[in-house]
Amino acid sequence: MAPREEIEKTRRRIRELDESIGNILDHYCDPSMGPIHELAAEMRSLITAKCTELICPPKEQPEVRKWCHPNVTSLFLGRPS
Repeated sequence: MAPREEIEKTRRRIRELDESIGNILDHYCDPSMGPIHELAAEMRSLITAKCTELICPPKEQPEVRKWCHPNVTSLFLGRPS
């Protein structure tokens, strides 16, 4: 499987995870019941955001694009671009 396909497959799994967490929260979580329920509701977005961040190729991450030289591999290996 090509890396692009693997990334897309993983993104679909993350969306499925988000849906599953949403279903659990809908069934068991009531933020009016206190801070632990509020925390559980907030964790949904944190978990999915972190998973998405972990699978994102570096060149698609905005903070990397700002400082990364386009030929960074060539620079480290001493090859001409």
